[in-house]
Amino acid sequence: MLEGNTKGAILVVTYERWHTTTYIGVGRHALIKFGLMTFEYSDSWLLQAIRLSEHDDKGATLIDIVKVADYTNRAIMTYSEFSTGVNKLKSIGLVTERNKRLLTTDHLKEWWTKKFDGKRKIGVHKGMDEILKYLNKTYGTVEKQMTKIGTEITDSDFDKATREYHKWFSDMENQTTTKKKVKG
Repeated sequence: MLEGNTKGAILVVTYERWHTTTYIGVGRHALIKFGLMTFEYSDSWLLQAIRLSEHDDKGATLIDIVKVADYTNRAIMTYSEFSTGVNKLKSIGLVTERNKRLLTTDHLKEWWTKKFDGKRKIGVHKGMDEILKYLNKTYGTVEKQMTKIGTEITDSDFDKATREYHKWFSDMENQTTTKKKVKG
């Protein structure tokens, strides 16, 4: 009998030892090969950052998205993660773009309300996990768009926002350090 999860288990040899593994990785590669859309953690991270940094119907600025993304995941996403994510999210109708600002659509807001209605607190990471499940379950069988939808936000815009965020963060850190020295 194979050890571990036997559903779809296969034998593989690594470092001259036989062990079992599952088809989990194989399925994902098959989806990519046949042109179906797959969603990564960075896509849910981006969508959560947009959702949390929106200002009513004005949308989210790039600097706010960078700030919230760093706050929620303790990292700054790359432009590749950002632009790929925006492309996917726009192609399935969950995000729109206006004047280099990103907005979530009613589709996402309706799902979020239905999913979490009545729950007082939802952790940021729990929200990202649920978004990822939602994306792959609802849109994981959608064919990839052959033409790139793209974004108005360029690599240089992203670099500029990241530099502004670093400056803002450094200024905040300096203010905090200065206040501690004055009190001490």
